[in-house]
Amino acid sequence: MRQYDVIIIGAGVAGLYCAAALPPHLKVLILCKAQPWECNTFYAQGGISVARDESDISSHTQDTLSAGAELNNKECVETLTNNSILVLNELIEGGFMLDRDENGALLYAKEGGHSRARIVHSGGDATGRSLHTYLIGKLRARLWKNAEVVDLLIEEDKCY
Repeated sequence: MRQYDVIIIGAGVAGLYCAAALPPHLKVLILCKAQPWECNTFYAQGGISVARDESDISSHTQDTLSAGAELNNKECVETLTNNSILVLNELIEGGFMLDRDENGALLYAKEGGHSRARIVHSGGDATGRSLHTYLIGKLRARLWKNAEVVDLLIEEDKCY
């Protein structure tokens, strides 16, 4: 019987980023229902929303809440916007390529409900594919393709 410390269901950007963020000593398994590139992330054409600097975090939070018709979880949005600069910098330091101008500065676009330009892209409208490919390339976890999760067996706070 194989045992894992963490099992992640889904090989989109959320699952792959989660796996990358886990401590390297953990034994991690990622399950995906088809091939890993058969996910919404791979086909996503939009960019990555990020606060431009510390002074933009509050506005980024409000724009995100407004775009979600105030139905989103405010605490989760605050976590996302408060950490957006850090996460983007980690991606860049890890080698993730973003679109830049002729002077090497990040290109920011204004999109979908944002009050200012704060969307970055990779490969134009191929940001999802670029980010997915980048994260797959950094993958340390085991990946099982064509896996179907029907139910979780949980006993005494353990999932089997």
